Order: sequence, then C-alpha cells, then structure tokens
Amino acid sequence: MDELIAGTSERLKLPPAAYRPARKEGTRRPNVQGSEYAFPSPFSGHPFASLFYPWDRIRRRAGLDDVRLHDLRHSFASFLVNRGVSLYVVQGLLGHSQVRMTQRYAHLAPQTLLDAAEMVAAVIGGSLAADTAAE
Repeated sequence: MDELIAGTSERLKLPPAAYRPARKEGTRRPNVQGSEYAFPSPFSGHPFASLFYPWDRIRRRAGLDDVRLHDLRHSFASFLVNRGVSLYVVQGLLGHSQVRMTQRYAHLAPQTLLDAAEMVAAVIGGSLAADTAAE
C-alpha cells in the first residue's frame, strides 16, 4: 500500500508492519476499512485535515503529555541513522528535498560516535601494526 507524502503528490511504500496498529480488529469504523490511507479519519476515510486533535487524544491517553507529533519525526530519523541507515535513505523516507534538513532531524547518539571513533582507531592501529611488521 502507498501513502501520500505530506505536501506533495508523491507516494511512499510503507511496509505491512506500519499498518498493523491501525488495522487491528475493532479499532476502525466500518466505513474506513477499505481506505487506501494508513491513518484515515474515521468519519471521511480520507487523511485528517489536521492531526492535532487525534494526536492530542492519543498522547494524553498514553501519558505522553510533553511529546509532540513532530518529535516522532526526529526520533524516527535518529533511530535509523544510529542503526547505520544512510542519511540519503532517511531523507527519502522523511520526504525532505534537501539533505541538510535531514541532518537537523537525525541526532547521533554518543555511543554511535564512540563506535565510529573506535572503528577509526582500529583501522589506524591495524595500519601501524602492519607498518611495524614490514620494517
């Protein structure tokens, strides 16, 4: 199933797992069961004009009073980049036209930076050991 990228006529393929929470038995009204959208309005079957009210209701029920919907985009980008997914792939998933915007979203975890520094140290250490053995 494709999902329309906000503000564009471009569609993004979503994996089936992205639909599981929205498609659970009993969580949707019958008039939207066949909707092509991942999270349609239960009244129209089309995307919500504004996500403020549905998100406000969801986050309050979950006890997430200080979490904004936009924060989830930052988390999404950060999770992927910290797992080694290319910034350009994340850019495509977020629908950004400029990689610079994606860089603002993807926050590197301290452990990711430490792992990269250790990788460089291992490469340099291996090169030094090889040079010493050659002498």
